[in-house]
Amino acid sequence: MTTLINAGMADPGTEWRVWSDGASLGNPGPAGWAVLARRPDGTGFEQCGSADHRTNNQAEMFALLQAIKAVPKDQPGIIYSDSKYAIGAATTWRPGWVKSGMKTSKRKPVEHQDLVKRLWEVLDERPQVRLEWVKGHAGDEGNERVDTLANEAAEAVKAGGKPRTKVTRELAA
Repeated sequence: MTTLINAGMADPGTEWRVWSDGASLGNPGPAGWAVLARRPDGTGFEQCGSADHRTNNQAEMFALLQAIKAVPKDQPGIIYSDSKYAIGAATTWRPGWVKSGMKTSKRKPVEHQDLVKRLWEVLDERPQVRLEWVKGHAGDEGNERVDTLANEAAEAVKAGGKPRTKVTRELAA
């Protein structure tokens, strides 16, 4: 279940804090994703990447997948996302989708099943990770940063650049 929390309330000394965001310029269109991860000691890293033809939901789910994978399997963490769709696909809707054979409430096939199943897999491997929704464009510094990075990655593809798999930059405490 997802809940609205103040991302600043997390205790940085005990768990990973990771923000994710995806962006698509057109739906589908050039897309970008980004992750900002803070380790319990305060150090961290940023990652971003891009693709040439994805929907916004694909970009959001891929960003969430990368954010979850950023947390080591044996450590606790909170993943913050402003995508209710990506969080719902990873958590809330799972029991119904499994029971229905991957059909939505309208009896249509779940879109992007490969990404959805991969989200479930990495979450199952990380029982101490929880997902939290954070309101986008509301002043949360982590969310604002990943929004900027994801949009920059998408804009680079739109401007003629090649899609990038992953770019990482280490951050000091």
